[in-house]
Amino acid sequence: MNNFTSNSGYFAFLRIKAGLCRVRMRRIISCLMWLEGMGVFAILLLIIDKTNIQNIISAAIITIVFVLITLYMLGTPLRARRISDYLRQTGFVDDEKNTPFLISITKDKKNPKIREYIFDTVGIPFARWDKEREKVETALNSHIIDLKLQKDKRTVLVRAVDAIGALPDSVEWKDNFISKENFVLKAGIGYAGELEINLDKVSHILIGGATGSGKTILLKCLLFQCVKKGAVLYLADFKQVDFVKPMWSRNIISYDIDSFESHLSKIIETMNERKELFNASKSTNINEYNKNRNAKMKRIIVACDEVAELLDTTGADKDIKTQIKRITGMLSTIARQGRAFGIHLIIATQRPDADILPGQIKNNINCRICGRADEVLSRIILDSTIATQIPKSAQGRFMIDDIGQFQAYYFKERG
Repeated sequence: MNNFTSNSGYFAFLRIKAGLCRVRMRRIISCLMWLEGMGVFAILLLIIDKTNIQNIISAAIITIVFVLITLYMLGTPLRARRISDYLRQTGFVDDEKNTPFLISITKDKKNPKIREYIFDTVGIPFARWDKEREKVETALNSHIIDLKLQKDKRTVLVRAVDAIGALPDSVEWKDNFISKENFVLKAGIGYAGELEINLDKVSHILIGGATGSGKTILLKCLLFQCVKKGAVLYLADFKQVDFVKPMWSRNIISYDIDSFESHLSKIIETMNERKELFNASKSTNINEYNKNRNAKMKRIIVACDEVAELLDTTGADKDIKTQIKRITGMLSTIARQGRAFGIHLIIATQRPDADILPGQIKNNINCRICGRADEVLSRIILDSTIATQIPKSAQGRFMIDDIGQFQAYYFKERG
């Protein structure tokens, strides 16, 4: 007995369960099903001997079977058979030649362009789903933007959008792209549409990728929007070449480690002052605090184009190592507590491993973006190898958690 056959009863239960869910969501269908079932039962009663209990029981069983079949059909996704055939054609099957069992297809509530498919893996390891996602994409005729193994370790969630074509090779930034929503930043174009990052929901942003992947251009695009929205921007530019254009001159720029440490100390002081103000006003975040005030509290953005230049202790003497430790501690405090008080980190780096970016900072950054990368770098930034799918020739192409691949806006600095 193969794996699929042994699970056929379980799969039938899933279909009926899904059918019940649809009935619950649509009371009209529920009523129609009940009337239909009762009608069949009544007709059967009329054509049998009412005194024959065995016939009545048979009629009841027939009615129950009819209802179960109806629920099974309601719980079967319309494209289930076709998707199964396509998966088999691509070779995405288990050792017994069984395809994953499609349980449901629904639309993402926040973005109807995104479909969410839930499959029973039929024992196919999740590593194969990740490695052979192109086969699944072909079967679904979609671009996969996210794959997740569910808590039961038996089902996989596939989030995908229709395969309407390739991403653009370049999209030039225009100032009218700036969102009118409070601190929503535009990053680029993905398969599901325009990619937005909401700093009310995202604490901090990490941008990683190989040299030439477009990290600095994306970073500058996001920072430009922050400035336009009224944020106070603190920049670390130790190379003194990345933020030399006049457009950045009104911001607070650190050209050495001493000035950056001093600026961080002031930010920590500001955060502690905001804690007291929030406690006094019973506010839980910066939006609540600003709600009924004419003088709005400004958000603070701490940015660094190459965090390795700031936190790398290789070859440093004892005093510098001690100083970097203090800076790391302050950045960790901001990473843990900053969002509620309107203080955010937006940092970029080529290789944010534990030697450069400690876990106490990285683990509190919940928006991670990765450009062109090898498997090691992709795992360091995204905890998966999906960034290796970015074409090597692509400029400004990135991967982001839960969204997938997108083309970042090409931002040109002004004089």
